[in-house]
Amino acid sequence: MTAPRSLRSQLLLWLLVPLIVLWVVDAVVTYRTVTQSMNATYDRSLYASALAISEHIGFTDGRLIVDLPPVAFEMLDTPDQERIFYRVSYRDLNREDVFVTGYADLPGAPVEAAPRTPVLYETAYQGQTVRVAALRSTPGAHPIAGRTKLGVSGPVHRHCRWAGLVRGHAWVDSAGRAEP
Repeated sequence: MTAPRSLRSQLLLWLLVPLIVLWVVDAVVTYRTVTQSMNATYDRSLYASALAISEHIGFTDGRLIVDLPPVAFEMLDTPDQERIFYRVSYRDLNREDVFVTGYADLPGAPVEAAPRTPVLYETAYQGQTVRVAALRSTPGAHPIAGRTKLGVSGPVHRHCRWAGLVRGHAWVDSAGRAEP
């Protein structure tokens, strides 16, 4: 036969189990919220860089010219000096992609972007996972103007480190509130 539990142990069990369940639920909600917020912030900076580049695309003598502004990369500047990848191309009248500048092997968007509407996605590139903001630009009245495409990407681990730090602080704060 088992000895009956004391009132103290029963109360402790009744209080601790729900508190632990609530703490785990709070941790999951915090994880998702922070990850979504960090992705949205990083996506906005990638999109702003892509937009800055798209505003410096033009046609001269029937050729696509890209004048890369420093501001496009300053928005993505980090103390770690991580590599930022970009690619500018256009689809010619024969519907062939023509590379202009950047990293020729940077994977394109899985779907066609609407003009000035970003397509955000993650892909493997040069042995790491990168987040890409792809954009279709419409510079001028040239016949291929509506077919200009560009993508700006940065390593995913960059914003994941910050998200982990924020989540860690949130969880410690959450655990601190649960203590009597």
